[in-house]
Amino acid sequence: MDNPQSLKQILQSLNDGVALVDSDDWSIAFENAKFFQWFPPNGEADELLTVCMPGFDPERATKRLSAGRSYKFKLEVGDTARVTPLVIKMKALNDEGGACMLIQCDDISKQKEKEYMLESYSKMSERNAH
Repeated sequence: MDNPQSLKQILQSLNDGVALVDSDDWSIAFENAKFFQWFPPNGEADELLTVCMPGFDPERATKRLSAGRSYKFKLEVGDTARVTPLVIKMKALNDEGGACMLIQCDDISKQKEKEYMLESYSKMSERNAH
């Protein structure tokens, strides 16, 4: 795809949060609407990933990414009334010597609901068996 504007429109339409980050200073170069919704800036125009994403460990991420591996962790975003569980995945992009990272944030709410239901059914089955 040679048209950057089309690529931006596609990224903005995703239900996953996506961002491109400079790993030298962890500044966010691009973020789609979902990423912005989950990790809004705290007032600074050029917010750093280390500030807006709680639970992010830049030292561990750097070690894993420099070893050619991805960095993955879970966290929850939102207020106390409505929390969204996320899986955050980071991987290095080959951009001609630059230090660009792709951040992908997946909403795992449905997965958590299924796990909770399975656990509840399992407990009910145990009680009925006794």
